[in-house]
Amino acid sequence: MLFGTSNPEKTVTMLQKEIKMDMLATIQQSLRPVVADKGFIGIACSDVRKEDKIYFVDGCKTPLVLREVETSGRLRFKVVGKI
Repeated sequence: MLFGTSNPEKTVTMLQKEIKMDMLATIQQSLRPVVADKGFIGIACSDVRKEDKIYFVDGCKTPLVLREVETSGRLRFKVVGKI
C-alpha cells in the first residue's frame, strides 16, 4: 500500500498533481516580469539585471537577454535568458 491508500492509480494521480504544482512553483520563482526602456513588457529569468539588454537575434524564435562581459580586453556577450 502506497501512502496510506488502497488505490494505486489514485496515488499516482495525486503524485502527478503534486509534481506539477511543484514545477509551477519553481517556474514562478525563477521568472519575473520585466519592462524594457521603450515600455515593452515581458517575462524573463530572475537573473536579469537592469543593465542587461534585449536583442533580436536571427534564427531565434524569441528575443534574448544578453549581458556585456569583458574578457581579455574584449567585449563579449553572455546569454542570460530569453523573453
